[in-house]
Order: sequence, then C-alpha cells, then structure tokens
Amino acid sequence: MFAFVFSFLFLIWHGAATTFTPARPPAVPLAVRSPYMNIWLEVGSGHGNLPGAWPISTRNFWAGSRMRTSGKPGGEVTGWAGQIKVDGDAFTWMGALGGTNVIQENVQFTSTRSSFIMNVADKVLMNVSFISPINPSDFKRQSIIGTNKNVTVGWTNPMNNRNPVEWSYAAEDQVASHKVYQKTRLRFNADYADDGAHGAPGTDQIVRDKFKSNGRLSNTQDSHFTNVSTEWQEFAFAHDLGNFGEKPISTLFTIVHAQNRGVFFNGRDEPDGVPSLSTSFFSSDTKMVNFFHKDRSIETGSLDNKISVDSISVAGDDYQMITTLSARQAFAGMQLMGTPKKPYLFLKEKSSNGNCQTVDVIFSTIPVFLYLNPVLVKLLLEPLYENQEAGKYPNTYAIHDLCAHYLQFIGHPNGDDPHYPILKQWVGYLVNEALIPADQLSTDDFQGQLSNQTNLALKGIIAIEAMSVISHLTGNEDDRRQYTNIAHDYITKWENFAIVNDEVPHTSLAYGDDKSYGLLYNLYCDRLLGLNLVPPKIYVMQSNFYPTIAKKFGVNLDSRNDATKSDWEMWVTAISSPSTQKMFITKLKEWIEKSYTNRALTDFYNVKTGDY
Repeated sequence: MFAFVFSFLFLIWHGAATTFTPARPPAVPLAVRSPYMNIWLEVGSGHGNLPGAWPISTRNFWAGSRMRTSGKPGGEVTGWAGQIKVDGDAFTWMGALGGTNVIQENVQFTSTRSSFIMNVADKVLMNVSFISPINPSDFKRQSIIGTNKNVTVGWTNPMNNRNPVEWSYAAEDQVASHKVYQKTRLRFNADYADDGAHGAPGTDQIVRDKFKSNGRLSNTQDSHFTNVSTEWQEFAFAHDLGNFGEKPISTLFTIVHAQNRGVFFNGRDEPDGVPSLSTSFFSSDTKMVNFFHKDRSIETGSLDNKISVDSISVAGDDYQMITTLSARQAFAGMQLMGTPKKPYLFLKEKSSNGNCQTVDVIFSTIPVFLYLNPVLVKLLLEPLYENQEAGKYPNTYAIHDLCAHYLQFIGHPNGDDPHYPILKQWVGYLVNEALIPADQLSTDDFQGQLSNQTNLALKGIIAIEAMSVISHLTGNEDDRRQYTNIAHDYITKWENFAIVNDEVPHTSLAYGDDKSYGLLYNLYCDRLLGLNLVPPKIYVMQSNFYPTIAKKFGVNLDSRNDATKSDWEMWVTAISSPSTQKMFITKLKEWIEKSYTNRALTDFYNVKTGDY
C-alpha cells in the first residue's frame, strides 16, 4: 500500500558543497522501518548526493539470494525518484534520471529522520526529509511499517515568489494513494518480490516524460498487471504549486507496507501464520495508511531529543553521533506480530543470511531495547521459549535461531514462572561445559572454532550466577545456593586460567595462549545485571590494556586478525575508564566518518584499513 501527501519544515542554508550534520555516515537511512522496508542512500565515494543516485535496498537481504546488479529491475536499486519544475525547467532531486540535477547543500540526520537541503537553480530551496518513526512504547504506532517523506519548497529570493513551481509525487485533497500488490499473492515466501511481482499504473519513462513535458500527469489509471522484471513500474503523483508567496509550501508522502499475516511460526501449537500486530488496530489497509499519514504525534521529535541529550550527557558529542545513527538501524530488522494480548517481536538477520530470532544478534541489541523499553526484550525471547518448551528442539542447550529463512519461524525440530524448567535445563548444560569450553564456534563464528575460549567461558559462568538470581526470584532457594556456589568457584578458577601476567596484564583469547588477547566483552553482562561476580580488578586490568593494542580505527576483536565488531567495542567501552571510553568512541566515530563501505552502519570492519 502506498500513499503519498506535505507538512511544514523549516529551511536552513549552507554553502555550495554538501555538508553532513552531525557527521558523514557510510550510508544515509531513508525508509528504514523493517526487514522489508530498508532503503538507504549509499555515501561512499559518491558523496551522498540524492540527486543523481538511486536509493538502494539493504545489501545481502538474503545471503545467496537472486541479487541483481544495480540499475536493473528487480535488483538492489529502489527506483524512487523525484523531479521539480521551476519556470518551465525540469530538475531531478532524487534518482539517476539524467538531465539536470538540483544542487544538494546539506544532509542532516537524527535518530528518526534524514533531511536533505537542495538548491534549485538558485531560485528555490527544497528540504526533503525522510522520517522513519520509532515508537518503542506505543505498539499501535510501532506496528505500522511506514515511512514519511516531507518535502518543503521555498524561494531563495523572495522577489521570485510569483513564478510557478511544480514537483512530482504529490497528492490532492486529503489522502490519495496507490495500492501495489502481487496478482498471485504468496504466503511466507522467503524471497524478493521480483520476477513474480506486478503493479500499476505506468512505466518509468512514460510517467516521467509526461511530467517533464507537461508538469503534470494524466490522472488516469492503468489496471493491467505488468511484470516488474521486464520494465520499471512507476506509481507517481504530481502537484502544481502554482504561484506562492514568501511562506514555504510543504507536502507529505507516506509509504506503508501492509501485511495481514506476517510470519509462519512453529510455537506451542501447530505451525501457523501469525497476524501482523497492526491488523488488531485497523480494520483495513486504507484506515491504517490514513492514520499513519495524518498522525502528527510529537513522539518522534521527543525521541530524537531524548537520545541526543542522554548520549551527550553520558559520553559527549561523538557518542551522540554513534547512537543517533544506530537507532533506526536497531529497529529495522524487527517487526511486531501477534495480538495485543499475545504480541511477539520477530527479528531477521541483515547482511549475513536469512536467520531469524538469532540469539546472539538479540544479545548484541539488548542495550538499546533496555534503554527504550525493556518489554521489547521479552517479546523477542518469547518465540524462542515457546518453540523449545513445546519440545520442538532436541538438544539440551539453548537454540541458536528459529529458522534459516525469514518469515518461516519453524524452529529446528531435528537438532509460576513458565520458563523455569527450560532455563534449568540450559544452566545444567553450562555447569557441565562452561568452565572449560570445548573446541567450538563462539558468537563470532566468522573467526572459526577454538577451544578454551576465555570470553566464552566467562559468558557461561556469568549465566550460571544469573540463574541463581532467577532461582531466588522464583522461590527456588536450593537452586539459588547451588548455582551461586558453582559460579563463584568457577570464576576463581577462570582467573587462574585466563590472566596473562605480562608487562601490561590482560586476559588471553584462549587458556594457556599467553601471546593471544581479545575483547572481553562478555564482562559487560556482569555489570549490566548487577551481579558483582567478577572482581573489580579485572575491569581495571582490561581497561588499562585496550589502549596498548589500539589501531587506527579501534581495537581488533582478537589477536587472530585485524577484524573487529563495533557492538562488542561499545560493550567494553561501557565498562572501561573514562579515558579508555573516549579512545573507543573517538576511533569509532572517526571510522564512521571516513568509511567508504557504502553500507548501512556495519558492525564488522578492519581496524587498520577501515574496510568491511
């Protein structure tokens, strides 16, 4: 479902060259709301110019899927384009349409919006803002997979204010909309809607040429289904602004992705489709679009301000830039499903594969959800509990994910607190295996298998102590005593195994390998949960060690190579001294500004070269 219509945004002026505020990101988020609405403007060596470049859907949405090269229908390119006519001349302000582009002056992003200031022939200033709202505590609003695009136009010189201006993609009256869907709709198909997708009302060249020639569209409808893979389909609006005065005029475009049933889930009952949570609040797609389009909630601005103010107060402007750029991305892999009485938050991995509800991905994103609304963590974990408590996973340890193909949350059937029994089963596995980890992968599976991993062992030991707290909270005091005794015994032994008494002491990557090291990021869990299991000297020791091994853009994940993970860097930052915190944050901010990965903010990069 598409609906496009404008709201006022103030204009700001900068010089001729594009500037970025608060920093130049690797990619600028445009429509970033869910796994199926994830559109970015790549910055890289192209300088982040929206005029003359096609917005791109997230790279590697499905690892190994039928990705096509940019510029061809059905591939990564999102054929989102915009044009404006001033004094009879047509200019492009979004997309690679050829012809004359407007001049982009400034790009600014907050936690929920990205704004572009553009100059049209030194006559008109445009402010184009892409808004992907985040409503962490308002499930009605958060359940809508929608993005707004505000376009504001005003004269650079008030003396020009009697000349006509027109632009494409506007609406008339209250809410005009295009509805786009497949002729034969598929359920829970883990793939792009490309070769089988259809739409109306016209092809790109025909629609765009009409606007260039006439400054308006034909206002006709094409009801024929056409295969997208053979030609670009265009869903366009045009709006004649006529003669306007000194006050800028604004228009709001809205894009909404509507689903009746969102995923296929194998939970406590038989596998079945789970409804999108939005269907509980809206009786039709049209009502949902109208609500979203007309919703003038100030919560978006409030959230922008909250994240900005809190971040600066904790660690300064550089940290504020990092959190601001990360907020939309953290929610972009999530989607609310179910009903108000039984909601779920489903997750899809991005840029790796199609895995869903991946535990270690949830693990790294927990801080942002604890900060904005801890209930979201519960909704992420519920599907994992349900699948395993129903006996649909054969192993005694916790499941890694719920499936290899997003939309099909079927689990891995081959492989009173209601969750206590399954938690007790998992902690039993940790009691047997955590202290001396076998040769295995860790969360950072790309680094390969390794035995006696220091950081992995620490995670398991902290988990045992956490289970003692859960036992206490659920009235199982015998279990509490047993688990806390084991955890304290293990942490003492872990210290003897893990610490390298070098000139600058530190923990090793693996027991007994004194030449190795790594980010001890699982230590963060001890501080986060308030367990105080790990002695304070370990925190001080690691904080003093990291600056001695820092490279240009950060600290490598471990001594095996120069790769790092920005999420784990931020975890160790949170538990380090102020000087070490500043080092990590400064280096990560510098990498973000200088990176040419052309990707949404990646968590994986080379600390020496900055490459992905």
